[in-house]
Amino acid sequence: MLPVNRTNALLTILTQIKALRHTQQLHAKVIVHGLEEEVVLGSSLTNSYIQSNRLDLATASFDRIPPRKRNRYSWNTILSGYSKSKNHCESLRLYNRMRRDCDGVVASFNLVFAIKACVGLGVLENGVLIHGLAMKNGLDKDAYVAPSLVEMYGEFGRMEDAQKVFDEITLRSSVLWAVLMKGYLRYS
Repeated sequence: MLPVNRTNALLTILTQIKALRHTQQLHAKVIVHGLEEEVVLGSSLTNSYIQSNRLDLATASFDRIPPRKRNRYSWNTILSGYSKSKNHCESLRLYNRMRRDCDGVVASFNLVFAIKACVGLGVLENGVLIHGLAMKNGLDKDAYVAPSLVEMYGEFGRMEDAQKVFDEITLRSSVLWAVLMKGYLRYS
């Protein structure tokens, strides 16, 4: 294994790379030096491929990280890639895989990606289940999850439910107000 300072150097280079072929060259060096199991490097490579619009390579990079070493950051990285590409089916599949691999542990950003996938697929039932999971984990009032829930209910025309989520938030951000108003404007 390379010393920490070399690993940090690789990470610094990764944040500055813009060209896909440079990412691939650096990825080859990571493999040659036996660092493909390093979660931070693997996540950074995954993100680099996502920035190059290469989800196939991002997924391959992510899959090289051993499941036992994957963390919130690595999962959020791959989930964000599929979410940005509007591949909602794969987003939801990865979200479910993450829950299985992480013994059901969830984080706010994971929930946001799953909620967006439910909206994109038009499956309110799954979104309601995710809302229940957010409540169970105390994340339903989270600054990122709450607006996603309000937006989800608004997208499905369930303004009573959107209003209920909104009403339970004591500190209301401009984002929360905006998604609620968007829902009312759409269905008024």
